[in-house]
Amino acid sequence: MAILDRYIRNQILFTLVGVLVVIVGLDLLAAFIAELEELKGNYQQLQALSYVFNTIPARVYEFIPVAALVGCLIGMGSLANGSELVVIRAAGVSIGRIVWSVLKPTLAVAFLSVLLGEYVVPLTEQYAQGQRSAAMGRDGLIKTKSGIWHREGNEFIRIDAVGADSTLYGVTRYRFDSSQELMSATVSRQASYENSSWRLKDTYITRFRGDSTQVRYSAGHDWFIQLSPESVSVVVLKPESMSISELYQYKNYLQAQTLDADQYAIAFWKKVFQPAITVAMIIVALSFIFGPLRSVTVGFRVVVGIVVGLGFQQGQDLFNYAAIVYHFDPFVAVAMPVVLCFTAGFVLLNRLR
Repeated sequence: MAILDRYIRNQILFTLVGVLVVIVGLDLLAAFIAELEELKGNYQQLQALSYVFNTIPARVYEFIPVAALVGCLIGMGSLANGSELVVIRAAGVSIGRIVWSVLKPTLAVAFLSVLLGEYVVPLTEQYAQGQRSAAMGRDGLIKTKSGIWHREGNEFIRIDAVGADSTLYGVTRYRFDSSQELMSATVSRQASYENSSWRLKDTYITRFRGDSTQVRYSAGHDWFIQLSPESVSVVVLKPESMSISELYQYKNYLQAQTLDADQYAIAFWKKVFQPAITVAMIIVALSFIFGPLRSVTVGFRVVVGIVVGLGFQQGQDLFNYAAIVYHFDPFVAVAMPVVLCFTAGFVLLNRLR
């Protein structure tokens, strides 16, 4: 069995990596062409190429499930076309044992995708976005684990969180004089961009005068600063580019502030279920190989794989949008397509026994 496992493993990994390289390559080409329309300032062709290159880890992470599906269809399909699967079955190897031989390298790839999404993608995406915004003249923002920091003149600003509509939550401002002495500290519950300026709400202003302090409250007042909503949105990573731990902390923060956290909760559960999605795709692919796609051409298998992969993605997006609109549990929205995919694959495999 060790020889069989090694043979199937090499077949699956070779086709999976090949499919992944092709898909990511095409996506990179399309992304670079799209970036050419965004050229301005110091952001020219070389910077656009560097930006697209730095997004490779995120694209690899995104396409691993589809690559696993198409790669399995091609790899195992070639064994079926060469009657090798027939020989393996005639030797007394059950379908379940063959499935397990295919799943072992797939589980390894799924585990690597978790590490990629948790430790590599957030760093490369933040670096890529930072380099892009700096080249476009949108620098001055720094994102840390404790929030977003910005400096303008003698004022240092910390922002706890940014909403999808660029509303700022938990805005703390520290103003210093020319001798670097702290003059005031201002804490606002939130800030929204209105009429070319920020509108601060529920603000406590503490002024330091020698050995005394003076505190006053403002329900709302304008805050004139060069920081724009576009600049803020650039430094904030998309939910899909954040790590599982970052998503967990951020969604909990939004929920604690009674803010809408559905978008981040959905992204969190999608990352948690990413390995399961990859395995589900393999189960579906194998149900096709042992069933209706046993003796068709490679091209037809590729088309079927792409259609099934896109269909799953569209179905998942449909559930996700429904969860945001109708406010039902994001866990259910993400888990339901995965469960349906597993169920369909196992039902088809059981019919072949």
